[in-house]
Amino acid sequence: MKSGGGSLYGRDSGDAPAQEVGVFLPVGEVFPGVKASEQALVEVLSVLSRDDTLFMCARLNIIVSGSGDFEVKSRQQQAIDSICSSEQIARINAFSLRPTGSGLPIVFFAGQLRELMRWASRHCKNLPGDGTTYANASQRERFFMAALIASDIWARRVYGDKLTVDDDIVAVRRRAIGAFRKGVDETNLAQHMGTAIGRGLALFTEYMPRHYPDFGDVFEKATGLTLRLISAAPPRCRTRKARRPGMRRTKLLRWPTIKSLRCRH
Repeated sequence: MKSGGGSLYGRDSGDAPAQEVGVFLPVGEVFPGVKASEQALVEVLSVLSRDDTLFMCARLNIIVSGSGDFEVKSRQQQAIDSICSSEQIARINAFSLRPTGSGLPIVFFAGQLRELMRWASRHCKNLPGDGTTYANASQRERFFMAALIASDIWARRVYGDKLTVDDDIVAVRRRAIGAFRKGVDETNLAQHMGTAIGRGLALFTEYMPRHYPDFGDVFEKATGLTLRLISAAPPRCRTRKARRPGMRRTKLLRWPTIKSLRCRH
């Protein structure tokens, strides 16, 4: 498979056009006959090792939604390369060629992976060989099935019937706005860290005190922290990165990468 721009996963056919609306990949498109039910998800999770599954979810979440300039298709490509077989990729591309006008489907996203982590925490247990179970292609296939089922369960939980149209358009808009906000929150890429810190700083030191004059006192009583301390945190974080003379360099932990789990198809 090749990475890079294109209208299909694994094909270098030019940049994909920007889309206003995206679609998620239904589990039945890759695994015909599999229903996106809670029972089906529990059955799949029963043969997956808990810690490996949680670790895989976390790693995929970093790939597809972590901060950075890595564009969406390349993120999806990297995640798909690490999990899917050639046959599964062909089915994904076949689905993307349908005339929906939505372009490439989103295969992995943050809300789906968090949903899967919640279910795995409850219904998985550590199996023999935990730590290397996803070196097995059949286990990766089961994980992929579980992720697609979790995607549908997430969608039903977030959207449900909130997008149903009735006679009162105002009520429809009010009911839908929460679902849309939740959907955007759990499918968008993470903000740049500097942007997130800046917005949080403005929220807690400017906007909240402006509309809630006692906010500083209430915040300190609840947390034991002052707003002044919070506002000074970002510069202190930057200062701590500098090495002082005679200071030993801290060794970073080398975590296993997703590439170590790849299997050539």
